[in-house]
Amino acid sequence: MNFDWLEVDLKGKAGQESYIVGARVKVHTNNGIFTQEVSLGRGQKMQKPFRLHFGLGRLAEISKVEVRWPGTTNYEEFYSIQPNKIVTLVQDKGGQPVVPDAPVLNYPLNGAVDFDSKAEKLKWNKVDNADKYQIMISKDNGFANVVLDKSNLTKTEQVVDELEGSTQYYWKVRAQNAVGWGAWSEVWNFKTAKIETNVPGKPVLTTPEDGATGISKKNGKFVWQAVQGAEEYNLQVAENYSFNPLVLDINGLTATEFPVSDLAANSTFYWRVRAWNKAGFGEFSTLRNFTTDNSKVDYPLPPVLLTPAKNTKNLVQNAFLSWEPGQGATQYKLQISTHYTVGKDIVVDTLIRQTRFPVRSLQGETEYFWQVFSVNSRGTSEDASDIWNFTTGIFSDVEDLGILADKFYLSDVIPNPIYNTSSFELGLNNISYVSINIYDVNGNVVDRILSKEMSPGTYRITWLADKLSSGVYYLQCTAGFISQTRRIVVIK
Repeated sequence: MNFDWLEVDLKGKAGQESYIVGARVKVHTNNGIFTQEVSLGRGQKMQKPFRLHFGLGRLAEISKVEVRWPGTTNYEEFYSIQPNKIVTLVQDKGGQPVVPDAPVLNYPLNGAVDFDSKAEKLKWNKVDNADKYQIMISKDNGFANVVLDKSNLTKTEQVVDELEGSTQYYWKVRAQNAVGWGAWSEVWNFKTAKIETNVPGKPVLTTPEDGATGISKKNGKFVWQAVQGAEEYNLQVAENYSFNPLVLDINGLTATEFPVSDLAANSTFYWRVRAWNKAGFGEFSTLRNFTTDNSKVDYPLPPVLLTPAKNTKNLVQNAFLSWEPGQGATQYKLQISTHYTVGKDIVVDTLIRQTRFPVRSLQGETEYFWQVFSVNSRGTSEDASDIWNFTTGIFSDVEDLGILADKFYLSDVIPNPIYNTSSFELGLNNISYVSINIYDVNGNVVDRILSKEMSPGTYRITWLADKLSSGVYYLQCTAGFISQTRRIVVIK
């Protein structure tokens, strides 16, 4: 069982600890008021002899800290203090809580060039009364083309290894505490260095060996060595060395092996492999040939489901369904339904070679049931995997900005046009049931962003537009009897 605490260092007007002997400190919490006084004999064996330690009990919330300094009769009040921290309170520096000052950007320097975004971080100076930070990066100084927008940051640095090379960027940071968000920092700019990305090298084939015969269709495998820098592999199999036509052409392989079972018996085949990364495909391996035996392929065994765990709630948008490979399987039949039998109301019924499937193609706030069959050239496994269920969460990122709103408002969507991710702000001055939907030009609902009761406040909502094709759409937000619409353009 964890208990909360607070440690307090005091500094008098002269800035020396010897001037605060006799100071009296009260910590006001939801668990009561805790009081201590600084004395000469306190903590003589401690590294900080005048540091006061307060045990605050469990789940403590501090409303304020009061200090009566030596030689005074009134208490000075300090606010925005969080438990489980060491704080320094300076005489005549208390008062009502205020939002944090604007951060001062630190690195890279304004106007820097050749910034190595793969190895270096953006950094800014710490703001004393800040609890967290928000950083925004854009390709223009008006921040209409935002490429990164992250909040809830507790450190004063940010990794930016996904930025493009040889590109000008603009960035700014602001800080937040219990009172709200402070002002943005100055806008600085930098240009990233050119990113040298090479295509992966040529794979080395392992088995079957060149000219091998009697390769079993039951348990034979194509195997090759991993290539440094490769993200995926492409396997090609043909009945002639010119590879025209192809018998197999399989992309997206993340493993370095694949079963032989889908090939004809007593036949000679040629095979080769190439690696892929974001720079493109590398060279094909040296080709090899082999001859299969006359064994018959058994039906594959059903796979075993892995993630998400059965009955998972609030599954996030970037999650994947995954399963262990079924013995003898070369591909899988995935079925997802909103009915517990998975026999009707099927929303996904597809054949895939990978052993995972992205959840982002599904609707948010919906319960789904799913199962997977194994498939090979003999047919489909007699049994499916177990049927598991999960419930998706809201497929949007909703952040409470901690700012009260005096009226309902819906900001513009940024960026617009939208290439992938966008965000907008929503202000509520009353408890409201909020519904946010995306409509096409014919008035059809094509995506549902949000549908829930929300408290008064200001929220930033991040939305992923990966389900939509290029075109014009309308984002409509309804809160109670009030509704506003924003025109958006999606470019893919």
